[in-house]
Amino acid sequence: MTVIHENLYFTTLFMASMSLLIPATITHNANATSSEIRMLADLNPPPLGGGIAAADGRADYRERDGTMRLNVEVEDVTPNTTFTIEVSGNTLGTITTNSFGIAELELNTNDGQNVPRVLRGDLVQIFQGTELVLSGSFNADVDADDNDGNNQVPITPAQNSSIQTGNNNFTGTITTVITIPQDADDLGTGAYNPNPASVSGGSTVTWNNADSTPHTATADDGSFDTGIINGGSSGSALINTSTETRTIPYHCNVHPEMRGTLQVIPSSLSTASSSNGTLQDDTPMTVINNNNSSSDTSTNSSANTAIQNLQQEIVALQQIVDSLQQALTSLQQQAASQERNVSIPANNNNTSVFSTTEEQPPALLPSPEQLQPQQQQEQGQQQTQSVSIALGASSLTDNAFQPNPVQVSIGTTATWTNDDSQPHTVTSGVNGQPDGRFDSSPNFNPLLNSGQTFEHTFTEAGEYPYFCQLHPNMVGTVQVN
Repeated sequence: MTVIHENLYFTTLFMASMSLLIPATITHNANATSSEIRMLADLNPPPLGGGIAAADGRADYRERDGTMRLNVEVEDVTPNTTFTIEVSGNTLGTITTNSFGIAELELNTNDGQNVPRVLRGDLVQIFQGTELVLSGSFNADVDADDNDGNNQVPITPAQNSSIQTGNNNFTGTITTVITIPQDADDLGTGAYNPNPASVSGGSTVTWNNADSTPHTATADDGSFDTGIINGGSSGSALINTSTETRTIPYHCNVHPEMRGTLQVIPSSLSTASSSNGTLQDDTPMTVINNNNSSSDTSTNSSANTAIQNLQQEIVALQQIVDSLQQALTSLQQQAASQERNVSIPANNNNTSVFSTTEEQPPALLPSPEQLQPQQQQEQGQQQTQSVSIALGASSLTDNAFQPNPVQVSIGTTATWTNDDSQPHTVTSGVNGQPDGRFDSSPNFNPLLNSGQTFEHTFTEAGEYPYFCQLHPNMVGTVQVN
C-alpha cells in the first residue's frame, strides 16, 4: 500500500507540473508565430475572351517567421489538362487537372521547396500551352489580429532588393507593377495606375494591360519600350541604373495621349517607398518589426516626415511639368492646323500675315500633236488610288477609310495615308481576323503613325475587305476589276 501511495503522489506532482508547462508552451508558440503576411489573388479568364470561359482559380501566399507557402488552384476546367503557372513572368511549375477538372500547386519552404517572395501587385498567369487561361494580381489581405503589438515599417527599394533574394533560393529582380485600366486611351494621365510611380534604378517595371485594346509603355527619351502589350497580357522593361534622382516621362505608342511618369531613385538613396509603391501610395508594403525601441521609432518617424515632405514636393513639381507638357502639345496641334506658308511684308510697322499662294494664269492647252504622246505615256504608267484614314477614325466604322469602298483595276497601287492623330494599321481580313493578303503592320510592327503611308499593288481581281487591328470597328473594302 505504501508503494501505491508513493506512485500516486509522484503521478499527481507530474500532472500538476505539466498543467503549468503546457500553457507556457502554448503562449510561447503563439508569440513565436504571431506575425503573418498574407496576400490573395482572384484568377479570371482574360478580358478579350479566349481561354476557358467557365474556368476559375485563386492563389494564396502566406509568410510567417521566414517560412513561405504559395498555393495556386484552378477548377471548372477540362479534366486531364496540363497548365503552366507563372508569377510576374517567372515559371513556378505545371499542374494537371484530375477527373473533376481541379488542380492545385502548393510550394512550401518547410518542404525544402523554392518559394518566390510575393509582393503586392505581382501578376499570376496560368497558360495552356501558349494560350492565357487565367490571370490575376495579388492584393494585400493581412489579418489585423496577426500584427497586434508589432510596429510596421515601410520597406525601402534597397531593403526590398535584399528581401527579394533572402531566406530562399528564388532568384529575381525587384518588380514595380503598373496597371493599364479599361478604356485607358480616354484617361490621359490616368491611363497608367499608379502615376507617377516611384522605382529604384536597376529594377524591373511590369505593366499589366487590363484594357481590351493593345498599348505600350514607351519612354519619351527612348530608354525603355515594352512593345505592344495586348489586352490581358503584361510587358516589362528594365530601368537603367542612375547615380541621381531623375524623372522619365513615358507614353503609349498606340495612343500618345496616354501619359505616365517614373520617378527613378538610386538604390543608395532609396526612399521609404516599396518597390511596388508610389509617391502617392497611402498604404506602402510593410514588414514586421518586433523591436519596440523608442529610439528606433523616433528615428523612423523623423525620417518618414522628411521623406513625405520631399515626396510632396516631387509630386507638385511633376504636376507642373505635366501641365506644361499638355500646354506644349496643345500649341503644337494648333500650329500644325494653321496655314504653313505665310509671309511677313518688310518695312511695315503693321505686321500682317497672309498666304503666299498666288493665283497662276491658266496654262495653255496642249496641241493635239503634243497631247497624243502624253496620253500614250500616261497609259504606260501604273495606276494609283489614294485612301485617307480620316481624322477621328478610331470612333468611326465604314467611313474611317475614305473613300470606301474603292474600285480599282488590276495592277493599281493603293496608297493609304494616316490623316488621323492616332496610329492605325491597314490589315486585310474580316471580323478582326487577318487573312494574310496585305498588312501594313504585321504583329503591330511598325504601326502606321500619323502622316505615314502604306502601299499595296493589286494583281488579281476580287474583293479585298480590310480593317485596323488596333480598332477593329474601322473597316473598308477594295474591289478589283
